[in-house]
Amino acid sequence: MFKTKLECSESLAFNPGGVQEVMMMDPSKPNDILLYLNMRKGFIRIALEYGAPVVPVFIFNYDGSYDWFLSTKKFLAGLWRKLGFAPIFFTGRFGIPFFIPKPNKLHVVCGKPINIPKISNSKTSKEDIQTITDNYHAIFCQEMLSLYDRHKLDAGYDSHKVLVV
Repeated sequence: MFKTKLECSESLAFNPGGVQEVMMMDPSKPNDILLYLNMRKGFIRIALEYGAPVVPVFIFNYDGSYDWFLSTKKFLAGLWRKLGFAPIFFTGRFGIPFFIPKPNKLHVVCGKPINIPKISNSKTSKEDIQTITDNYHAIFCQEMLSLYDRHKLDAGYDSHKVLVV
């Protein structure tokens, strides 16, 4: 699906978060907002294949939409990674499980598009592709941190909340 849309020059949005962020949540660190991006570079490789720009986007206050409970048993972590999701119990408005989020005003911010050149896999070595991927991935991560820092006070976050990549 991703490639079909990109081949037709259509825009595409996806959220690379998932089980790893859930596994890393720590109730003792309520000021940490986690993005597990350092090992997630596939979206940059796909952008390089099609010459598609990548736009950093962050949604503030999404983290307060639900209260959650997650078992911290280490043996479950491996199972959850294999399953591709972590069974997490969460409650929303009025303590109702799962469906109704707490009434939060979400604050969505978009950064400037990062133009990614089209790189031919057949004409470029794997090492060069990896280096180019790493460079654009570093730019993307830095832009996410900058975007967060520029807008966190406007979104109602206090100065103690930090984005951890």
